[in-house]
Amino acid sequence: SVKGFELEVNYQLNDQIHFYSALGQAKTEFTDYVLTIPSKEDINLSGRSFAHSPEWTATLGGSYTSDNGFFADVNANYAGESSTDVNPYARGLDKNDPNFDIPNDSRVLVNMQLGYEWENIGVYLIGRNIFDEEYIADRQAHYITLSKARQFSLSVRGSF
Repeated sequence: SVKGFELEVNYQLNDQIHFYSALGQAKTEFTDYVLTIPSKEDINLSGRSFAHSPEWTATLGGSYTSDNGFFADVNANYAGESSTDVNPYARGLDKNDPNFDIPNDSRVLVNMQLGYEWENIGVYLIGRNIFDEEYIADRQAHYITLSKARQFSLSVRGSF
């Protein structure tokens, strides 16, 4: 089951400046999940949260659009820590193992998009994780997966 809420707030200061934000809370839980494996004891996973599903998320950002075609958008995104997997027993772990329920890291990422648009074509510089925030995106018993590093791209789009 999933229970929660999402709240979005947008504010248009004037024709050029727009602010936006969002806050989300989602409590995930398997309510009736018993794993039956032939010739083994049943594993009751009821009450465990969904993997990679943070309870809290948030976004805060703003955009600027000029009359001459230039625009900029910058935002920060937060995601709380999350469970790494639904069934740690499948990795041979038991509740006494220190790696049994280690969560993925919470993180705040800052992204941006700058660009210039003409009538039928636009050029965009896109930045993801621009402060190169390093966090554990996935954690298993014997390995971890780190976050994606800072990324920049240049994009050209047109419509004819």
